[in-house]
Amino acid sequence: MKLSGALFGLVAENAAAFNCTESCTCSEDLVQCISGELTEAPESFPDQIQLIDIRNNMIEYFALKKLPSLDLKYMYLSNNSIEQIEDLNRHSFPELEELDLSNNKLKWLPMGMLRRMSMLQRLDLSFNSLVSLSTIRIPSSLSFASFQANRIESIPKRGFLDVAHNLAILDLSLNKIETVRTGAFNNAHNLQKLDLSSNIIDNLQNHAFSGLSNCRELSLRDNLINDIMPNVLKNFGSDVPQIPGGRNIIDLRNNELFTILDDWISVFGPSTDECNDSFCPKTTEILLQSNPLFCDCGLQEVRDRYGRFIGDLEYAKCVNNNFDEPVTLAKFQDDSCCAPELTLLIN
Repeated sequence: MKLSGALFGLVAENAAAFNCTESCTCSEDLVQCISGELTEAPESFPDQIQLIDIRNNMIEYFALKKLPSLDLKYMYLSNNSIEQIEDLNRHSFPELEELDLSNNKLKWLPMGMLRRMSMLQRLDLSFNSLVSLSTIRIPSSLSFASFQANRIESIPKRGFLDVAHNLAILDLSLNKIETVRTGAFNNAHNLQKLDLSSNIIDNLQNHAFSGLSNCRELSLRDNLINDIMPNVLKNFGSDVPQIPGGRNIIDLRNNELFTILDDWISVFGPSTDECNDSFCPKTTEILLQSNPLFCDCGLQEVRDRYGRFIGDLEYAKCVNNNFDEPVTLAKFQDDSCCAPELTLLIN
Protein backbone atom coordinates (compact mmCIF):
# COMPACT_ATOMS: atom_id res chain seq x y z
CA MET A 1 0.00 0.00 0.00
CA LYS A 2 1.63 3.23 -1.15
CA LEU A 3 1.63 6.41 0.88
CA SER A 4 0.23 9.49 -0.78
CA GLY A 5 2.52 12.50 -1.08
CA ALA A 6 0.33 14.44 1.32
CA LEU A 7 1.05 11.96 4.11
CA PHE A 8 4.76 12.66 4.01
CA GLY A 9 3.94 16.27 4.80
CA LEU A 10 3.09 15.15 8.29
CA VAL A 11 6.79 14.96 9.14
CA ALA A 12 7.74 17.88 11.33
CA GLU A 13 11.06 19.65 10.91
CA ASN A 14 11.93 19.09 14.51
CA ALA A 15 12.09 15.29 14.82
CA ALA A 16 13.51 15.60 18.29
CA ALA A 17 10.07 16.50 19.61
CA PHE A 18 9.61 12.81 20.35
CA ASN A 19 12.19 10.34 21.55
CA CYS A 20 12.47 7.54 19.00
CA THR A 21 15.01 4.94 17.95
CA GLU A 22 17.82 5.62 15.50
CA SER A 23 16.17 3.70 12.66
CA CYS A 24 12.96 5.76 12.88
CA THR A 25 11.81 9.21 11.87
CA CYS A 26 9.48 10.75 14.42
CA SER A 27 7.36 13.82 14.99
CA GLU A 28 4.36 14.64 17.12
CA ASP A 29 2.02 13.01 14.59
CA LEU A 30 4.19 10.49 12.72
CA VAL A 31 6.49 7.52 13.35
CA GLN A 32 8.28 5.95 10.38
CA CYS A 33 10.60 2.97 10.78
CA ILE A 34 10.83 1.59 7.23
CA SER A 35 13.36 -1.20 6.60
CA GLY A 36 15.00 -0.62 9.95
CA GLU A 37 15.60 -4.30 10.81
CA LEU A 38 13.44 -3.90 13.90
CA THR A 39 12.52 -7.07 15.77
CA GLU A 40 10.14 -5.22 18.11
CA ALA A 41 7.74 -2.34 17.62
CA PRO A 42 8.59 0.98 19.34
CA GLU A 43 7.74 0.99 23.02
CA SER A 44 5.57 4.11 22.85
CA PHE A 45 4.08 6.57 20.40
CA PRO A 46 3.23 10.30 20.49
CA ASP A 47 -0.19 11.11 21.94
CA GLN A 48 -1.39 12.84 18.78
CA ILE A 49 0.06 10.41 16.26
CA GLN A 50 -1.75 10.14 12.92
CA LEU A 51 0.54 7.84 10.92
CA ILE A 52 2.52 4.74 11.87
CA ASP A 53 4.68 3.21 9.18
CA ILE A 54 6.92 0.31 10.25
CA ARG A 55 6.98 -1.67 7.02
CA ASN A 56 9.76 -4.06 6.00
CA ASN A 57 11.05 -5.10 9.40
CA MET A 58 11.17 -8.36 11.41
CA ILE A 59 8.52 -7.68 14.05
CA GLU A 60 6.68 -10.80 15.29
CA TYR A 61 4.28 -9.37 17.85
CA PHE A 62 2.31 -6.12 17.88
CA ALA A 63 0.38 -4.74 20.86
CA LEU A 64 -2.34 -2.32 19.87
CA LYS A 65 -3.24 -1.30 23.40
CA LYS A 66 -0.15 0.89 23.74
CA LEU A 67 -1.16 3.04 20.79
CA PRO A 68 -2.82 6.42 21.40
CA SER A 69 -5.98 5.77 19.43
CA LEU A 70 -7.96 8.98 19.11
CA ASP A 71 -6.11 10.61 16.18
CA LEU A 72 -4.46 7.65 14.41
CA LYS A 73 -5.51 7.54 10.72
CA TYR A 74 -2.95 5.39 8.90
CA MET A 75 -1.16 2.24 10.07
CA TYR A 76 1.20 0.35 7.76
CA LEU A 77 2.71 -2.85 9.17
CA SER A 78 3.30 -4.86 5.99
CA ASN A 79 6.31 -7.10 5.29
CA ASN A 80 7.07 -8.09 8.85
CA SER A 81 6.75 -11.47 10.59
CA ILE A 82 3.76 -10.62 12.77
CA GLU A 83 2.10 -13.77 14.06
CA GLN A 84 -0.15 -12.23 16.68
CA ILE A 85 -1.94 -8.96 17.36
CA GLU A 86 -2.91 -8.39 20.96
CA ASP A 87 -6.66 -8.36 21.59
CA LEU A 88 -8.05 -4.83 21.58
CA ASN A 89 -10.29 -5.44 24.60
CA ARG A 90 -12.47 -2.34 24.14
CA HIS A 91 -9.58 -0.35 22.66
CA SER A 92 -10.91 1.46 19.58
CA PHE A 93 -9.51 3.55 16.76
CA PRO A 94 -12.32 5.91 15.75
CA GLU A 95 -10.28 7.82 13.12
CA LEU A 96 -8.30 4.98 11.51
CA GLU A 97 -8.83 4.95 7.72
CA GLU A 98 -6.15 2.58 6.39
CA LEU A 99 -4.69 -0.60 7.88
CA ASP A 100 -2.09 -2.64 6.02
CA LEU A 101 -1.05 -5.96 7.56
CA SER A 102 -0.08 -7.68 4.31
CA ASN A 103 2.86 -10.08 4.05
CA ASN A 104 2.92 -11.24 7.65
CA LYS A 105 2.21 -14.56 9.39
CA LEU A 106 -1.19 -13.88 10.93
CA LYS A 107 -3.41 -16.93 11.45
CA TRP A 108 -6.33 -15.08 13.04
CA LEU A 109 -7.54 -11.65 14.16
CA PRO A 110 -9.03 -10.85 17.57
CA MET A 111 -12.83 -11.03 17.58
CA GLY A 112 -14.40 -7.61 17.04
CA MET A 113 -11.12 -5.87 16.27
CA LEU A 114 -12.27 -4.35 12.97
CA ARG A 115 -15.70 -3.31 14.19
CA ARG A 116 -14.05 -0.90 16.58
CA MET A 117 -12.44 0.85 13.62
CA SER A 118 -15.58 2.68 12.62
CA MET A 119 -13.92 4.90 9.95
CA LEU A 120 -11.76 2.22 8.32
CA GLN A 121 -11.85 2.41 4.51
CA ARG A 122 -8.97 0.21 3.31
CA LEU A 123 -7.88 -3.12 4.77
CA ASP A 124 -5.07 -5.30 3.41
CA LEU A 125 -4.55 -8.72 4.96
CA SER A 126 -3.13 -10.38 1.85
CA PHE A 127 -0.30 -12.90 2.02
CA ASN A 128 -0.84 -14.09 5.56
CA SER A 129 -1.85 -17.48 6.98
CA LEU A 130 -5.51 -16.84 7.84
CA VAL A 131 -7.54 -20.05 7.83
CA SER A 132 -10.92 -18.65 8.81
CA LEU A 133 -12.94 -15.45 8.47
CA SER A 134 -15.23 -16.33 11.37
CA THR A 135 -13.69 -13.79 13.78
CA ILE A 136 -13.62 -10.98 11.20
CA ARG A 137 -16.46 -8.46 10.96
CA ILE A 138 -16.14 -6.03 8.06
CA PRO A 139 -17.12 -2.53 9.31
CA SER A 140 -19.77 -0.62 7.37
CA SER A 141 -17.25 2.10 6.45
CA LEU A 142 -14.90 -0.24 4.56
CA SER A 143 -14.68 0.12 0.76
CA PHE A 144 -11.64 -2.08 -0.03
CA ALA A 145 -10.59 -5.40 1.53
CA SER A 146 -7.95 -7.88 0.39
CA PHE A 147 -7.54 -11.38 1.81
CA GLN A 148 -5.54 -12.60 -1.16
CA ALA A 149 -3.14 -15.53 -0.70
CA ASN A 150 -4.18 -16.86 2.69
CA ARG A 151 -5.48 -20.33 3.61
CA ILE A 152 -9.16 -19.44 3.91
CA GLU A 153 -11.41 -22.46 3.39
CA SER A 154 -14.90 -20.96 3.42
CA ILE A 155 -16.93 -17.74 3.28
CA PRO A 156 -19.12 -17.35 6.38
CA LYS A 157 -22.78 -16.80 5.57
CA ARG A 158 -23.20 -14.73 8.74
CA GLY A 159 -20.95 -12.29 10.57
CA PHE A 160 -18.20 -11.56 8.05
CA LEU A 161 -20.22 -9.33 5.68
CA ASP A 162 -23.26 -8.55 7.85
CA VAL A 163 -22.79 -4.76 7.68
CA ALA A 164 -20.48 -4.49 4.65
CA HIS A 165 -22.85 -2.05 2.94
CA ASN A 166 -20.13 0.17 1.42
CA LEU A 167 -17.66 -2.52 0.41
CA ALA A 168 -16.78 -2.00 -3.28
CA ILE A 169 -13.79 -4.31 -3.82
CA LEU A 170 -13.24 -7.70 -2.17
CA ASP A 171 -10.28 -9.93 -3.04
CA LEU A 172 -10.42 -13.55 -1.86
CA SER A 173 -8.18 -14.98 -4.57
CA LEU A 174 -5.44 -17.56 -3.99
CA ASN A 175 -7.14 -19.29 -1.07
CA LYS A 176 -8.63 -22.75 -0.48
CA ILE A 177 -12.35 -22.01 -0.81
CA GLU A 178 -14.38 -24.97 -2.13
CA THR A 179 -18.01 -23.80 -1.92
CA VAL A 180 -19.83 -20.51 -2.41
CA ARG A 181 -23.04 -20.75 -0.44
CA THR A 182 -26.46 -19.39 -1.27
CA GLY A 183 -26.64 -15.67 -0.46
CA ALA A 184 -23.02 -15.49 0.67
CA PHE A 185 -22.74 -11.88 -0.56
CA ASN A 186 -26.30 -10.64 -0.07
CA ASN A 187 -25.29 -8.02 2.52
CA ALA A 188 -22.48 -6.66 0.33
CA HIS A 189 -24.99 -5.28 -2.14
CA ASN A 190 -22.70 -2.43 -3.27
CA LEU A 191 -19.83 -4.70 -4.17
CA GLN A 192 -18.43 -3.75 -7.60
CA LYS A 193 -15.52 -6.17 -7.95
CA LEU A 194 -15.23 -9.65 -6.45
CA ASP A 195 -12.17 -11.83 -7.02
CA LEU A 196 -12.47 -15.54 -6.20
CA SER A 197 -9.86 -16.71 -8.69
CA SER A 198 -7.28 -19.41 -7.95
CA ASN A 199 -9.22 -21.23 -5.26
CA ILE A 200 -10.50 -24.83 -5.44
CA ILE A 201 -14.17 -23.95 -5.93
CA ASP A 202 -16.21 -26.84 -7.30
CA ASN A 203 -19.62 -25.97 -5.86
CA LEU A 204 -21.65 -22.84 -6.58
CA GLN A 205 -24.91 -23.10 -4.70
CA ASN A 206 -28.04 -21.65 -6.29
CA HIS A 207 -28.31 -17.85 -5.88
CA ALA A 208 -24.66 -17.74 -4.77
CA PHE A 209 -24.20 -14.35 -6.48
CA SER A 210 -27.79 -13.12 -6.70
CA GLY A 211 -27.10 -10.32 -4.24
CA LEU A 212 -24.44 -8.73 -6.48
CA SER A 213 -26.75 -6.48 -8.47
CA ASN A 214 -24.16 -3.64 -8.50
CA CYS A 215 -21.18 -5.80 -9.38
CA ARG A 216 -19.23 -5.07 -12.56
CA GLU A 217 -16.56 -7.74 -12.33
CA LEU A 218 -16.59 -11.28 -10.95
CA SER A 219 -13.54 -13.49 -11.32
CA LEU A 220 -13.92 -17.24 -10.87
CA ARG A 221 -10.89 -18.01 -13.00
CA ASP A 222 -8.64 -20.98 -12.19
CA ASN A 223 -11.05 -23.06 -10.14
CA LEU A 224 -12.68 -26.49 -10.50
CA ILE A 225 -16.23 -25.46 -11.53
CA ASN A 226 -17.90 -28.06 -13.75
CA ASP A 227 -21.53 -27.03 -13.49
CA ILE A 228 -23.55 -23.86 -12.96
CA MET A 229 -27.09 -24.02 -11.58
CA PRO A 230 -29.87 -21.90 -13.20
CA ASN A 231 -30.01 -19.03 -10.68
CA VAL A 232 -26.38 -18.83 -9.56
CA LEU A 233 -25.86 -15.58 -11.50
CA LYS A 234 -29.39 -14.24 -11.49
CA ASN A 235 -29.53 -10.44 -10.92
CA PHE A 236 -25.73 -10.17 -11.26
CA GLY A 237 -24.97 -6.60 -12.37
CA SER A 238 -28.64 -5.83 -12.96
CA ASP A 239 -28.43 -2.42 -11.24
CA VAL A 240 -25.15 -1.32 -12.83
CA PRO A 241 -25.71 1.86 -14.89
CA GLN A 242 -25.15 1.04 -18.53
CA ILE A 243 -22.79 3.15 -20.60
CA PRO A 244 -22.01 2.73 -24.31
CA GLY A 245 -19.56 -0.12 -24.70
CA GLY A 246 -19.60 -0.92 -20.98
CA ARG A 247 -20.01 -4.54 -19.97
CA ASN A 248 -20.08 -6.54 -16.77
CA ILE A 249 -17.40 -9.24 -16.80
CA ILE A 250 -17.70 -12.80 -15.46
CA ASP A 251 -14.39 -14.63 -15.80
CA LEU A 252 -14.80 -18.42 -15.88
CA ARG A 253 -11.57 -19.22 -17.68
CA ASN A 254 -9.61 -22.33 -16.78
CA ASN A 255 -12.33 -24.28 -15.01
CA GLU A 256 -13.88 -27.70 -15.73
CA LEU A 257 -16.98 -26.63 -17.68
CA PHE A 258 -17.78 -29.05 -20.50
CA THR A 259 -20.92 -27.31 -21.71
CA ILE A 260 -23.04 -24.16 -21.35
CA LEU A 261 -26.72 -24.41 -20.52
CA ASP A 262 -29.25 -21.82 -21.58
CA ASP A 263 -30.97 -21.97 -18.18
CA TRP A 264 -28.14 -19.94 -16.59
CA ILE A 265 -26.80 -17.87 -19.46
CA SER A 266 -30.31 -16.69 -20.35
CA VAL A 267 -30.51 -14.59 -17.15
CA PHE A 268 -28.38 -11.94 -18.91
CA GLY A 269 -30.95 -11.14 -21.59
CA PRO A 270 -33.10 -12.50 -24.40
CA SER A 271 -31.74 -14.87 -27.02
CA THR A 272 -30.76 -13.51 -30.43
CA ASP A 273 -33.98 -14.81 -32.03
CA GLU A 274 -36.07 -13.07 -29.36
CA CYS A 275 -34.57 -9.60 -29.78
CA ASN A 276 -36.83 -6.83 -31.04
CA ASP A 277 -35.93 -4.98 -34.24
CA SER A 278 -32.68 -6.94 -34.52
CA PHE A 279 -31.18 -5.07 -31.52
CA CYS A 280 -29.65 -7.33 -28.91
CA PRO A 281 -28.18 -5.59 -25.83
CA LYS A 282 -24.94 -7.01 -24.49
CA THR A 283 -24.60 -5.94 -20.88
CA THR A 284 -22.58 -8.96 -19.68
CA GLU A 285 -19.53 -10.70 -21.08
CA ILE A 286 -18.55 -14.22 -20.02
CA LEU A 287 -15.02 -15.56 -20.56
CA LEU A 288 -14.70 -19.34 -21.12
CA GLN A 289 -11.23 -19.96 -22.54
CA SER A 290 -9.35 -23.05 -21.25
CA ASN A 291 -12.44 -25.04 -20.28
CA PRO A 292 -12.85 -28.60 -21.63
CA LEU A 293 -15.87 -27.70 -23.79
CA PHE A 294 -17.50 -30.64 -25.55
CA CYS A 295 -19.00 -29.18 -28.71
CA ASP A 296 -22.22 -30.86 -29.74
CA CYS A 297 -25.67 -29.86 -31.01
CA GLY A 298 -26.76 -28.61 -27.59
CA LEU A 299 -23.76 -26.32 -27.17
CA GLN A 300 -24.07 -25.16 -30.77
CA GLU A 301 -27.65 -24.06 -30.17
CA VAL A 302 -26.74 -22.17 -26.99
CA ARG A 303 -23.89 -20.46 -28.83
CA ASP A 304 -26.15 -19.45 -31.71
CA ARG A 305 -28.80 -18.03 -29.39
CA TYR A 306 -26.64 -16.48 -26.64
CA GLY A 307 -23.22 -16.17 -28.27
CA ARG A 308 -23.14 -12.39 -27.86
CA PHE A 309 -22.62 -12.89 -24.12
CA ILE A 310 -19.47 -15.00 -24.64
CA GLY A 311 -16.52 -12.68 -25.00
CA ASP A 312 -13.90 -15.19 -26.16
CA LEU A 313 -15.72 -17.36 -28.72
CA GLU A 314 -12.66 -17.19 -30.96
CA TYR A 315 -10.40 -18.60 -28.22
CA ALA A 316 -12.57 -21.11 -26.33
CA LYS A 317 -11.73 -24.48 -27.89
CA CYS A 318 -13.69 -27.69 -28.29
CA VAL A 319 -11.98 -30.76 -26.81
CA ASN A 320 -13.76 -33.33 -28.98
CA ASN A 321 -11.14 -35.70 -30.35
CA ASN A 322 -12.91 -36.27 -33.66
CA PHE A 323 -11.59 -33.05 -35.22
CA ASP A 324 -8.58 -33.03 -37.54
CA GLU A 325 -7.36 -29.82 -35.90
CA PRO A 326 -8.44 -27.74 -32.89
CA VAL A 327 -11.82 -26.04 -33.42
CA THR A 328 -12.97 -22.96 -31.53
CA LEU A 329 -16.46 -22.47 -30.22
CA ALA A 330 -16.98 -19.74 -32.80
CA LYS A 331 -16.17 -22.00 -35.76
CA PHE A 332 -17.79 -25.22 -34.60
CA GLN A 333 -20.60 -26.26 -36.92
CA ASP A 334 -22.43 -29.56 -37.10
CA ASP A 335 -24.83 -29.48 -40.06
CA SER A 336 -26.63 -32.55 -38.76
CA CYS A 337 -27.97 -30.63 -35.78
CA CYS A 338 -31.69 -29.97 -35.88
CA ALA A 339 -31.52 -26.48 -34.38
CA PRO A 340 -33.19 -23.75 -36.45
CA GLU A 341 -30.98 -21.62 -38.64
CA LEU A 342 -29.87 -18.57 -36.67
CA THR A 343 -27.34 -15.90 -37.39
CA LEU A 344 -24.52 -15.70 -34.84
CA LEU A 345 -24.13 -12.14 -33.62
CA ILE A 346 -20.76 -11.31 -32.15
CA ASN A 347 -20.43 -7.82 -30.80
